[in-house]
Amino acid sequence: PLFGREGGSAVIGGAAVQRAILVVDADADHRAVLRRTLPGNGSRVVGEANDPEEAMRQAAMTSPDVAIVAAELGQGDGIYLAGRLATEHGIPAVLLTPTADSLAIARAVQAGMMGILVKPVDPPTLRATLEVAVCRFQEILALRREAEALRWVPRERSGSAGEDGAAVYGRDGSGRFPLRADADGDRWARD
Repeated sequence: PLFGREGGSAVIGGAAVQRAILVVDADADHRAVLRRTLPGNGSRVVGEANDPEEAMRQAAMTSPDVAIVAAELGQGDGIYLAGRLATEHGIPAVLLTPTADSLAIARAVQAGMMGILVKPVDPPTLRATLEVAVCRFQEILALRREAEALRWVPRERSGSAGEDGAAVYGRDGSGRFPLRADADGDRWARD
């Protein structure tokens, strides 16, 4: 069996969160178990696939919050698929595997997998893993957007901080990047 006991709804910040899930597994019985179990965890299955190409089509059509991807797919590699889902569709993936050997873990980390579930999975672990995967993926995307925005912060052509025209920036106590006035009083605002 994939799952043990029953679980409840995901609750974030006091409000129930229903996550849209894409299930990718070559085994129809495993997909059926997930399809039955996920609604009890406050999630809904929005798409199912048994191979990588169908998974990519389902991802484009359904825009899930997260994908559960079996490590072994009949016509492809689940770890490689997870990387494609993240880069091509912005969808985090959690690997579903029968064992957690060192090689599988290393490959999953390298591919950007947001979590690993080892069968059998109990519903509370499933719920927690999916929620953490979605939240961590959103944080990573926000950091990437912030890094890209900082590449475009106006800078003095040949100056340094404190010289006329140099934009001064850096993290404040809350971890944000506020822009402050430079030596000659210029203040750069966010778009």
